[in-house]
Amino acid sequence: MNAIFELKNGVSMPAPGYGTWQLEPGRAAMNAVVKAIHCGYRCIDTAYSYGNDFYVGKAVKAAEVPRDQLFIANKVWQTSRTGDAVVESCKKTLKLMKLEYLDLYFVHWPVPVTQEHWKEINREVWSGMERLYREGYVRAIGVSNYLPHHILALEEYGAEVEPMVDQIEFHPGCWSRQTLEFCKSNGIAVQGWSPLGGAAVLRHDLLRGLADKYHKSTAQICLRWALQHGVAPIPRSNDPVRMAENLDLFDFEIERSDMDAINAMARLGCSPYVPDVCHPDPISNSL
Repeated sequence: MNAIFELKNGVSMPAPGYGTWQLEPGRAAMNAVVKAIHCGYRCIDTAYSYGNDFYVGKAVKAAEVPRDQLFIANKVWQTSRTGDAVVESCKKTLKLMKLEYLDLYFVHWPVPVTQEHWKEINREVWSGMERLYREGYVRAIGVSNYLPHHILALEEYGAEVEPMVDQIEFHPGCWSRQTLEFCKSNGIAVQGWSPLGGAAVLRHDLLRGLADKYHKSTAQICLRWALQHGVAPIPRSNDPVRMAENLDLFDFEIERSDMDAINAMARLGCSPYVPDVCHPDPISNSL
């Protein structure tokens, strides 16, 4: 079963999505995505930097599900820092994946505020995203790992199309209320990458206790918590049983007091790939 997030331009985004980060390029990656689609996932998330988008494209064909029933997302990498480079990168991705369009295209990372002219460079990158959207290569455009000041800077420098999605790390022990509330107040949908947070999160006593209470797995507690925050999680698993379990989230609801307890968890399981400048403390929610 999938929840549907309606983006500000009317495009429907299914959730949970299936993440492909760390799927090794090759037939194994293709088979994993085919299994995910057959299991019921309709949103598939990949990126240029993952190196496996060619195999994701092959999986889309091999799964034999009508293209208009799938939601395929990709991301432009940091080496494309001009509007022309962004457009060219997307066209290469489409050719590589043998797709006519992408449902969602992300800027994978912002230029950090510590870099000179970061506002101007981010705006130049976004101008390429706007061109792709206007010309129909992508149905929606978004940003990944952006905080409110990154998005506000796009508006300051005259963005004509606002981001429709912000994909951020989001799991118990690692989330930003400020970023979430900013996106909600501005009509920006939020996707959550690394929604299970790794072994340290899945072994947490509170989450294990709640899993027993609701007769669910700790992974399902994490994913349901994200959904109840209005966030579309993107879990990944190679195991068909776990794939199905990660979709089985709609026959229970976490009580308000339990949501509050999860919200109050200390910082835990945050990705080492995210620099501190892009990773506010989840408790203080400071930027």
